[in-house]
Amino acid sequence: MIRAFHRSEDLWQEVSVDTKETFFKDNIWVDLNSPTFQDIEQAQTQLNIEIPSRAEMQEIEATSRLYRENNTYFMTASIITNPDIDHMEVSAITFIFGDRFLATVRVSPCDSFDDNLFIYILSLF
Repeated sequence: MIRAFHRSEDLWQEVSVDTKETFFKDNIWVDLNSPTFQDIEQAQTQLNIEIPSRAEMQEIEATSRLYRENNTYFMTASIITNPDIDHMEVSAITFIFGDRFLATVRVSPCDSFDDNLFIYILSLF
């Protein structure tokens, strides 16, 4: 699933990903949550980047978790996606920072993203 948010007047608002114009805006965050092959293809084409595969995200070595391709930075982090102490889960999330966008790629639901906490954190900057 792809969700996109555009920052305008210090507010992050969800925008449609059905139009190409969405991906050409400045200050856009594209969140890929358990993306399908089609989601990845759409984001790669519209943002002009190569998104790491699920296997690449999971198997990345600690020394390779931060890298740059052209003018785009990639950072993969292990994040607690289920904070329930009895069933705690950790999953990889890749943050992709471009000149005009932030993209996040995650393979598991994450409460802090799904509850829009991440939008609140972004609004602080």
